[in-house]
Amino acid sequence: MTLHNTLWRNLAIVGLIAAALTAAGEAGSQVTDILFLILRVAFLIALGWLAWTVWRQNRGTFRLMPLRSQVMLYGSVVGLVLLIVTADLWASSSPLASLVFFLALGGCGYLLYRGWQESRRYYY
Repeated sequence: MTLHNTLWRNLAIVGLIAAALTAAGEAGSQVTDILFLILRVAFLIALGWLAWTVWRQNRGTFRLMPLRSQVMLYGSVVGLVLLIVTADLWASSSPLASLVFFLALGGCGYLLYRGWQESRRYYY
């Protein structure tokens, strides 16, 4: 099967699922709420597994980092987890809260990147 045919097949499957949930009405809304909850939990589990794997492979390097860099790295990870867990509270309140959410998400992502860059330096 070619890439073009596979794309159309996958789009048709997604369209049929969306049409079925729309036709289900209120029951479809409850099903999508449950599906999004399952996806959010699976996403957090996948992020946790990735973070644990990266930490396990680089824990010696992280121990050699200065305390400031360690606090920045671990604090940004905690901030990202808290933002993801509380995303519903941010997104549903107001546009300003959504903007603050995305700015905080970007800030934590930048701190995580800077902490990763610091871990690549030599502290011997």
